[in-house]
Amino acid sequence: MTIVFLDSNIYRQLGQRFLENQDFKRLKDFLDSTYNDFGVLNVVQKEILDFYKKDIYNKLLRDYSNLKSQIEKNPLIQIEKLQDVEKEIDEGYKLAEKQFDVHKLRIGAESYSSDELLEFLLLNKRVNGRKDNTRDFLIAKDLIDFANGNKKSQIILISDDDFFTTHKHVQEIIEKKKIENLHFFKSISDFLKVFGPKFDFVNDELVLKSIKTDLIKDELLKDIKCFPGYVSGFYSDKEYEDIPEIENLEIKDLQIHDYYVTKNISPDTYTIQISLAVPIVATYEQETKIEELEKFRKNPVYKYRDNYPESFDNQNRIVFDHKVLFLFEGVVNTKSETIENINFIDFFPDHFIWQEEMKKIKEQRKSIPTSQLCVDGNEHSFDENMGFYHISKFGPGLSWHYRCKKCGMIYDTGDFFD
Repeated sequence: MTIVFLDSNIYRQLGQRFLENQDFKRLKDFLDSTYNDFGVLNVVQKEILDFYKKDIYNKLLRDYSNLKSQIEKNPLIQIEKLQDVEKEIDEGYKLAEKQFDVHKLRIGAESYSSDELLEFLLLNKRVNGRKDNTRDFLIAKDLIDFANGNKKSQIILISDDDFFTTHKHVQEIIEKKKIENLHFFKSISDFLKVFGPKFDFVNDELVLKSIKTDLIKDELLKDIKCFPGYVSGFYSDKEYEDIPEIENLEIKDLQIHDYYVTKNISPDTYTIQISLAVPIVATYEQETKIEELEKFRKNPVYKYRDNYPESFDNQNRIVFDHKVLFLFEGVVNTKSETIENINFIDFFPDHFIWQEEMKKIKEQRKSIPTSQLCVDGNEHSFDENMGFYHISKFGPGLSWHYRCKKCGMIYDTGDFFD
């Protein structure tokens, strides 16, 4: 049997309604269809629920209460007393908590040996300075103990954290206890590609052949006016009717981004999940409100907003020239060795744009002066799973920040709040 656990960073990526996330549903369907198990670590569940309660629900309640108080105290605002929302927010938290009932298997010690913790804390201080990996160690210890007691099962942790595969102390414990049935994956997709069914005929050529360009074009044209808002702050707040009409749409050669096959509960039926990188060049009609556009360009506030490329041509036509992430689902026919019944799921215009921005941010971090290096003399370790908005150093307004996990320094990405 294979038993899968998710780390907190994966739950955060899946979102608060993680039961409805496509990746989560595909993973659960795969495990159900192959009679494997889906567990939860007590440490992870407590951490996620603590994050929901303190960083989301309590913060929403504080923000709402402050705003409510200001409105009610304003002598010029004629309004009846605003509704209290404590009950509704509490119900939201209970719904978040109930989602974890999907996991029938829970593991994790109620308490931990002080000797084990002390040994780890002392070693971790020597290796990582001020970085606190205690929570990661508790997860690793629970998994190692569980794997050691269930040697006939394959134990899986899906985590975006390198700690579990790189920390010296954890690797020494795994080696000392001769644990061979504990495996780590960076994403749900990575796990499904390894453990899901494999067919030699399902390859890049067949996948690309199964997706028709006309289907992609039809889906793009249904929401073609969404793209200018991703490449210009001028259009980010515009109504649909205020965005220019499409003048020309060019779809270049499709590129494989990812795909994997999962077995369905029905006997001998298989589903394939496909994601493509679709390079498009969408050119729109000339902007007619030139005065408004020039005013936008001269406004110093907008100079720093969200790092939009502002990709207008010399005729004041906005041009979206980027890859778009497309998601599809199909059926693998093992008899005819084909992929059939392709269904479009969704597309994401900003997926690759955001990746490019993150690459720039990481390059900027490399240029941080020596005087601004971390307390241990090495590069900062910014927690990209726990970003937050803060007053920006680049101009008026709030921008997205990351905090160093070792020293607490905050890093301004310059990605402004819209």
